[in-house]
Amino acid sequence: MIAAIVYDIEKNGRYSMIKALLFDMDGLMADTEKATYSIWKKVYADHGYDLTVPMYARTCGMDRDDTKKLIYSYFHDDTIYDTCRPIWLDEYARMCREGQIPLKKGLIELLDYCDTHVLRKVVVSTSTPERISAVLSPSGVYGRMDAYVTSLDVTRPKPDPQPFELGAEAAGFSASESLALEDSMAGVESGKRAGCRVICVPDLVKPDEAHRKYIDCVCESLLDVIPWIEKINHGEMK
Repeated sequence: MIAAIVYDIEKNGRYSMIKALLFDMDGLMADTEKATYSIWKKVYADHGYDLTVPMYARTCGMDRDDTKKLIYSYFHDDTIYDTCRPIWLDEYARMCREGQIPLKKGLIELLDYCDTHVLRKVVVSTSTPERISAVLSPSGVYGRMDAYVTSLDVTRPKPDPQPFELGAEAAGFSASESLALEDSMAGVESGKRAGCRVICVPDLVKPDEAHRKYIDCVCESLLDVIPWIEKINHGEMK
């Protein structure tokens, strides 16, 4: 057992080889969630509302409409999200321009591994193309990915399986040959319902009991994804 892998859930049947990795972006590839939360918390506080980490974590992986509904359920203010969002966008754009959004540990090493072993790399994100480019371009990661599934491509956002179904299609492989990498609960559900193997690399919150059924493995960082793939593709995990 690899020490850095938190747990590995046994499944019935035989694993097929992994030929594509489907990456969530926010909180998985880049450390955006902490930055995003800090901005939202301040903006809402300026309007008299307290956004806690668990409250924010539930929005991770959601599209704008679902996030707006959830925020309304918290604060019962049907204008607060639309009022605060432009302020958040401006501050977030500034942080991206100034290079204040770091990549997550192990991302570059995992991308290098994919290139060496000819594994397809697809971003599957509810973010807009512009935001994805703003986050990933400064480091050069944007140009290393093979394809993108963004908010413009999806009509049914996570936890619906559509985003990862489209991701597998963009990679050119079946969902069963694809590995979904996620940090959010909506994301792990989406990936598993699409038919992918799912690894969760927790960011703000750890997986709850209700969502562990969607997860094949939990890793502490993206570095720890590599030995898990090795076990699958070398036939060590049945």
